[in-house]
Amino acid sequence: MNLISLVIRLANEQELLHRGGPTVDARTTRELKRRASMLEQYILSWKQTPELKPINPTAVKNGQDTAISQKLTANHFMIQAMHQAIILFYYRRVPNISAVILQDTVRNCLECLQRYDKTRIEDSETAPPDTPDTAILWPGFVAAYEALDPELQSGLLDWLIMTGHRTSLGPFSAAAGTAQPII
Repeated sequence: MNLISLVIRLANEQELLHRGGPTVDARTTRELKRRASMLEQYILSWKQTPELKPINPTAVKNGQDTAISQKLTANHFMIQAMHQAIILFYYRRVPNISAVILQDTVRNCLECLQRYDKTRIEDSETAPPDTPDTAILWPGFVAAYEALDPELQSGLLDWLIMTGHRTSLGPFSAAAGTAQPII
């Protein structure tokens, strides 16, 4: 969440600078460019430590090799989706890169959200009955908002709506309604 905050702050400062009129302080502009470059590198170089879970919990209890019997958790894929959404958000808000160029990142975000759902379903078979769903609305909304391909946008809107129904959280469906008219 800190990265989102840094992107918002930098983008707002850039906007204020450009609203300032025809005269812009060169030092301030250089400083904002330097900070933007540092933030971009930080976002792009961020690596998530894989969150692994044993495939067979009984094998772990019996002391069998856990390196072979592990797979990524649903949370891992949600964090990956967040990372893709932060990349989208940064490039659209700070340097204002064309959404056309960012469609692979939109696709990656959708794939992470779909893998989250698939893994969450698999995990639910062995999870305690009241295990909460850890879906986060923001990556699906950002990606749906930036999706230009109708198929991509449809997949993201479907994810938002289905997640809203599954979690009974209205903001997911509201977000789908907000992102939908963008095309």
